[in-house]
Amino acid sequence: MEIEELYKEIILDHYQNPRNYGDLDLSSNFYRGAYPFCTAEGENSLCGDAIYLQFFIEDGKLIDIKFKGEGCALSLASASIMTEMVKGKTLEEIESLINKVKLILEGKEESSDELGDFQALEGVKNLPVRIKCVLLAWTVLEDGIRDYKKKISP
Repeated sequence: MEIEELYKEIILDHYQNPRNYGDLDLSSNFYRGAYPFCTAEGENSLCGDAIYLQFFIEDGKLIDIKFKGEGCALSLASASIMTEMVKGKTLEEIESLINKVKLILEGKEESSDELGDFQALEGVKNLPVRIKCVLLAWTVLEDGIRDYKKKISP
């Protein structure tokens, strides 16, 4: 199987079977009042893709994340991949990862094995009109983290 076919299968799998899709169970004792609950949302006005994120942060680490949304296969697959990649990471690690993803899609940096399934989306850098589809979930998370930091800073 050629690498392009494998990448198409990965994207299709994340689109058809998205990971971390839905709402966080806010009634769970795990979450009840213990951690900052954050939300963020955004849309790509060019194509109508929309992503809504819910996440919890504890001690500077994103401990859980869910997404909902509608849009193209690239947008939803990217959101699914992103949620898998950021869960359990510190905010600094996530911000570094978001920057790396942007550089890859701008063609300024190469992808690496450490990015796992995200490598399947790297080819989008050759389709400028689709880059925003892949970046939507990442920029929504970036905005959500920025809002969180504003709320906790005195």
